Amino acid sequence: MGIFLNNISLTFIPISSISMIIQTLNANFLIETSPDCDGCLSVYSKDPIELQRLFGSSVQHSIDQEDWPFMIKTCKQNFAHTLILLVKEIDYSRFYKEGVNLPQLP
Repeated sequence: MGIFLNNISLTFIPISSISMIIQTLNANFLIETSPDCDGCLSVYSKDPIELQRLFGSSVQHSIDQEDWPFMIKTCKQNFAHTLILLVKEIDYSRFYKEGVNLPQLP
């Protein structure tokens, strides 16, 4: 499922029952359940600036993984707030101008 608009593009790609990828125009994020913290998620990205922008109060870790070198741990509630922030950044005034064709209602 994806939303592609002005400055933001959100794509949610479920990888398995415990992980998914979110793609924005600025960065990609891998989200996985955190095995060592009940109710927590691990969020990985190549872009430390976007990771910090979205999860500012979370401690960022550099990890030895080429595809996802930066990681934060966050609670599910904080992650939900981040998703709300991403949706609020969508410029809905340009929704139809970006080539998104919705079916006509009868």
